[in-house]
Amino acid sequence: MDTTFSTNDFELIVCEHQPGLLAFSRRLVHSREDAEDVVQETFLRAYRSLRAMSTERRSKLRFRPWLYTIARNTAWNFLSKRRLTCVSLSHYEGVAVELPQLVEPDTPETILADFLSREAVEAALSRLPRHLRDAAHLRYVKGLSQPEIARAFGQPIGTVKSHLSRALHRIRRAFETAA
Repeated sequence: MDTTFSTNDFELIVCEHQPGLLAFSRRLVHSREDAEDVVQETFLRAYRSLRAMSTERRSKLRFRPWLYTIARNTAWNFLSKRRLTCVSLSHYEGVAVELPQLVEPDTPETILADFLSREAVEAALSRLPRHLRDAAHLRYVKGLSQPEIARAFGQPIGTVKSHLSRALHRIRRAFETAA
Protein backbone atom coordinates (compact mmCIF):
# COMPACT_ATOMS: atom_id res chain seq x y z
CA MET A 1 0.00 0.00 0.00
CA ASP A 2 1.33 3.41 -0.97
CA THR A 3 0.96 5.94 1.82
CA THR A 4 2.22 8.95 -0.14
CA PHE A 5 -1.36 9.73 -1.11
CA SER A 6 -2.75 11.94 1.63
CA THR A 7 -6.24 12.88 2.67
CA ASN A 8 -5.37 16.48 1.77
CA ASP A 9 -4.74 15.37 -1.81
CA PHE A 10 -8.10 13.65 -1.83
CA GLU A 11 -9.88 16.67 -0.36
CA LEU A 12 -8.68 18.69 -3.36
CA ILE A 13 -10.08 16.06 -5.71
CA VAL A 14 -13.42 16.08 -3.87
CA CYS A 15 -13.66 19.89 -3.92
CA GLU A 16 -12.94 20.02 -7.63
CA HIS A 17 -15.20 17.21 -8.80
CA GLN A 18 -18.07 16.97 -6.30
CA PRO A 19 -20.42 19.53 -7.91
CA GLY A 20 -20.17 17.96 -11.35
CA LEU A 21 -20.51 14.42 -10.04
CA LEU A 22 -23.55 15.43 -8.00
CA ALA A 23 -25.27 16.93 -11.05
CA PHE A 24 -24.37 13.91 -13.17
CA SER A 25 -25.57 11.45 -10.52
CA ARG A 26 -28.79 13.38 -10.00
CA ARG A 27 -29.52 13.08 -13.69
CA LEU A 28 -29.07 9.31 -13.44
CA VAL A 29 -30.99 8.60 -10.20
CA HIS A 30 -33.48 11.52 -10.35
CA SER A 31 -33.25 12.46 -6.69
CA ARG A 32 -30.88 14.78 -4.86
CA GLU A 33 -30.74 12.54 -1.80
CA ASP A 34 -30.00 9.44 -3.86
CA ALA A 35 -27.43 11.37 -5.92
CA GLU A 36 -25.67 12.44 -2.73
CA ASP A 37 -25.48 8.78 -1.68
CA VAL A 38 -24.12 7.82 -5.09
CA VAL A 39 -21.46 10.55 -4.95
CA GLN A 40 -20.48 9.59 -1.42
CA GLU A 41 -20.08 5.97 -2.50
CA THR A 42 -18.18 7.12 -5.59
CA PHE A 43 -15.65 9.03 -3.52
CA LEU A 44 -15.33 6.18 -1.04
CA ARG A 45 -14.53 3.75 -3.85
CA ALA A 46 -12.15 6.24 -5.46
CA TYR A 47 -10.32 6.86 -2.19
CA ARG A 48 -9.84 3.16 -1.54
CA SER A 49 -8.55 2.63 -5.08
CA LEU A 50 -6.20 5.60 -4.94
CA ARG A 51 -4.70 4.48 -1.64
CA ALA A 52 -3.94 1.07 -3.13
CA MET A 53 -2.64 2.47 -6.42
CA SER A 54 1.05 2.98 -7.11
CA THR A 55 2.35 6.52 -7.36
CA GLU A 56 3.29 5.91 -10.99
CA ARG A 57 -0.17 4.72 -11.94
CA ARG A 58 -1.81 7.53 -9.98
CA SER A 59 0.33 10.11 -11.79
CA LYS A 60 -0.96 8.84 -15.16
CA LEU A 61 -4.61 8.70 -14.05
CA ARG A 62 -7.08 11.11 -15.61
CA PHE A 63 -9.27 11.78 -12.59
CA ARG A 64 -12.28 13.31 -14.30
CA PRO A 65 -13.24 10.44 -16.64
CA TRP A 66 -12.21 7.90 -14.02
CA LEU A 67 -14.49 9.46 -11.39
CA TYR A 68 -17.40 9.74 -13.84
CA THR A 69 -17.00 6.06 -14.66
CA ILE A 70 -17.17 5.15 -10.99
CA ALA A 71 -20.19 7.44 -10.50
CA ARG A 72 -22.00 6.00 -13.51
CA ASN A 73 -21.42 2.42 -12.38
CA THR A 74 -22.42 3.25 -8.82
CA ALA A 75 -25.61 4.95 -10.01
CA TRP A 76 -26.48 2.04 -12.29
CA ASN A 77 -25.93 -0.39 -9.42
CA PHE A 78 -28.14 1.77 -7.23
CA LEU A 79 -30.88 1.88 -9.87
CA SER A 80 -30.72 -1.83 -10.56
CA LYS A 81 -31.40 -2.47 -6.89
CA ARG A 82 -34.35 -0.07 -6.86
CA ARG A 83 -35.77 -1.12 -10.24
CA LEU A 84 -37.02 2.33 -11.20
CA THR A 85 -39.30 2.13 -14.19
CA CYS A 86 -40.84 5.57 -14.45
CA VAL A 87 -39.69 9.03 -13.51
CA SER A 88 -41.84 12.12 -13.47
CA LEU A 89 -40.48 15.19 -15.21
CA SER A 90 -41.40 17.10 -12.05
CA HIS A 91 -38.10 15.80 -10.64
CA TYR A 92 -36.33 18.17 -13.01
CA GLU A 93 -38.07 21.35 -11.81
CA GLY A 94 -35.64 23.81 -10.36
CA VAL A 95 -32.58 21.94 -11.63
CA ALA A 96 -30.15 24.30 -13.28
CA VAL A 97 -28.71 22.92 -16.47
CA GLU A 98 -25.38 24.32 -17.47
CA LEU A 99 -25.01 24.40 -21.21
CA PRO A 100 -21.36 24.19 -22.22
CA GLN A 101 -19.36 27.12 -23.41
CA LEU A 102 -19.28 26.52 -27.12
CA VAL A 103 -16.77 28.25 -29.34
CA GLU A 104 -17.16 26.56 -32.71
CA PRO A 105 -19.79 28.27 -34.89
CA ASP A 106 -22.34 26.30 -36.89
CA THR A 107 -21.86 23.03 -35.05
CA PRO A 108 -24.81 20.92 -33.93
CA GLU A 109 -24.00 21.96 -30.37
CA THR A 110 -24.23 25.69 -31.12
CA ILE A 111 -27.40 25.21 -33.11
CA LEU A 112 -28.98 23.40 -30.17
CA ALA A 113 -27.74 25.99 -27.69
CA ASP A 114 -29.12 28.83 -29.81
CA PHE A 115 -32.60 27.43 -30.35
CA LEU A 116 -33.49 25.41 -27.31
CA SER A 117 -34.29 26.46 -23.81
CA ARG A 118 -32.61 24.79 -20.88
CA GLU A 119 -35.86 23.18 -19.82
CA ALA A 120 -36.44 21.81 -23.29
CA VAL A 121 -32.93 20.35 -23.38
CA GLU A 122 -33.50 18.73 -19.99
CA ALA A 123 -36.77 17.20 -21.14
CA ALA A 124 -35.28 16.01 -24.44
CA LEU A 125 -32.28 14.45 -22.71
CA SER A 126 -34.49 12.71 -20.17
CA ARG A 127 -36.34 10.89 -22.97
CA LEU A 128 -33.20 9.42 -24.54
CA PRO A 129 -32.12 5.84 -23.84
CA ARG A 130 -29.65 5.71 -20.97
CA HIS A 131 -26.52 5.11 -23.08
CA LEU A 132 -27.29 8.08 -25.35
CA ARG A 133 -28.39 10.30 -22.47
CA ASP A 134 -25.23 9.62 -20.47
CA ALA A 135 -22.94 10.31 -23.42
CA ALA A 136 -24.80 13.51 -24.34
CA HIS A 137 -24.84 14.72 -20.75
CA LEU A 138 -21.10 14.22 -20.32
CA ARG A 139 -20.32 15.91 -23.64
CA TYR A 140 -22.78 18.78 -23.86
CA VAL A 141 -23.55 19.53 -20.23
CA LYS A 142 -20.31 18.55 -18.47
CA GLY A 143 -18.01 19.37 -21.37
CA LEU A 144 -15.97 16.16 -21.42
CA SER A 145 -14.15 15.46 -24.66
CA GLN A 146 -15.02 12.44 -26.76
CA PRO A 147 -11.81 10.61 -25.74
CA GLU A 148 -12.60 11.30 -22.06
CA ILE A 149 -16.10 9.89 -22.51
CA ALA A 150 -14.69 6.86 -24.30
CA ARG A 151 -12.35 6.21 -21.36
CA ALA A 152 -15.14 6.79 -18.83
CA PHE A 153 -17.44 4.30 -20.58
CA GLY A 154 -14.70 1.88 -21.58
CA GLN A 155 -15.82 2.13 -25.19
CA PRO A 156 -14.10 2.86 -28.50
CA ILE A 157 -14.17 6.50 -29.58
CA GLY A 158 -16.28 5.52 -32.61
CA THR A 159 -19.00 4.19 -30.34
CA VAL A 160 -19.03 7.43 -28.37
CA LYS A 161 -19.23 9.48 -31.58
CA SER A 162 -22.10 7.31 -32.73
CA HIS A 163 -23.96 7.73 -29.44
CA LEU A 164 -23.49 11.50 -29.55
CA SER A 165 -24.65 11.68 -33.15
CA ARG A 166 -27.72 9.58 -32.42
CA ALA A 167 -28.52 11.66 -29.34
CA LEU A 168 -28.35 14.92 -31.32
CA HIS A 169 -30.43 13.42 -34.13
CA ARG A 170 -33.16 12.29 -31.72
CA ILE A 171 -33.18 15.63 -29.93
CA ARG A 172 -33.47 17.50 -33.24
CA ARG A 173 -36.25 15.19 -34.39
CA ALA A 174 -38.13 15.71 -31.12
CA PHE A 175 -37.99 19.47 -31.54
CA GLU A 176 -38.97 19.38 -35.20
CA THR A 177 -42.08 17.36 -34.39
CA ALA A 178 -42.91 19.63 -31.44
CA ALA A 179 -42.63 22.80 -33.52
